[in-house]
Amino acid sequence: MKKLSIIFLIFCLIFSLSLFGCGSQSDTNYSIDADAETAVVMQEDSVDKSNPQIGGGFNEASSYSSMPQQTNYSGTENLKNLDIKLIWRAYLEVETTEFDKMTNSLMELVEQYDGFIESSNIYGGLDINGNYNMKSAGYTVRIPVNNLDNFINSVGEIGNVTMQEKTSQNITLQYADTEARKQALEKEYNKLLELMDSATTMEDIVAIEARLSEVRLQLDSLSSELKRYDNLIDYSTINVNINEVKQESPNKDQSIGSRIKIDFKNTINNIKEFSVDTIVFIIAKSPILIFIGIIIAVVVILFKHKRNSHISLHSLSKNKSKTLKDDDNSSDENK
Repeated sequence: MKKLSIIFLIFCLIFSLSLFGCGSQSDTNYSIDADAETAVVMQEDSVDKSNPQIGGGFNEASSYSSMPQQTNYSGTENLKNLDIKLIWRAYLEVETTEFDKMTNSLMELVEQYDGFIESSNIYGGLDINGNYNMKSAGYTVRIPVNNLDNFINSVGEIGNVTMQEKTSQNITLQYADTEARKQALEKEYNKLLELMDSATTMEDIVAIEARLSEVRLQLDSLSSELKRYDNLIDYSTINVNINEVKQESPNKDQSIGSRIKIDFKNTINNIKEFSVDTIVFIIAKSPILIFIGIIIAVVVILFKHKRNSHISLHSLSKNKSKTLKDDDNSSDENK
């Protein structure tokens, strides 16, 4: 019984070893096949291309099949080793009582911080009827990212900032993926040029040229996209809206001296505005005022004339009555 158990264990061990050996042989065959295929490709790349008899000639069956195909690559594999790519944007809402001075100061700040105006719009002022509307302006400013914070602080010094937003967009993954696809296409393009030198048939030349054109277009597109990314990364985008107001809004963060200065300035502006409005009203409405003045003068003259006539009649009647009374008294005395 003991012998049978030992025989059975030996049989199981032999059966397991045979199964393991088959699996290893299969893996070995696969590895050999893969290595053989790699060796064939390397042999085709390393043959003497100048001697077609050795096999260096470009033929449809062998060489064209080794043309590089379009490679899809994701640049996220080495993300830890990449520089973070951020696009910075900001939005400023500014109010001022001196619109023209504010806009001129903004232009000087943009030049001071090595930036440029991408777009601008200005509204308001005198309309066709001569009425004045409060001015407003919108600017899209591009400032080097290193000067972004200093520029925002400087804007707060020349105007009253009522709203401020600052955001960033991380495009590290998009940038790395685009850059990796460009590098892969450049390798493919160089390989295609090598194959073009060894091409012998017109059909192969046409096929390679067609693929070269496609790769060139893709490379141009990716290069433009990378330049656009670089521009957005290097220069932050700031949208500045400037509104002209009669009085600046109080800011809780301002000091007492600054608040007094603003209130005093607003009072002076109110007096100035009232004086200007009064002068404008008098000059603009002068025809009507003159007409009303003439009417009032005529009424006054007529009233005075009527009053003088009434006084004259009353005096004349009074004198006449006195004369009659005197005559009566004289008659009585004669009798």
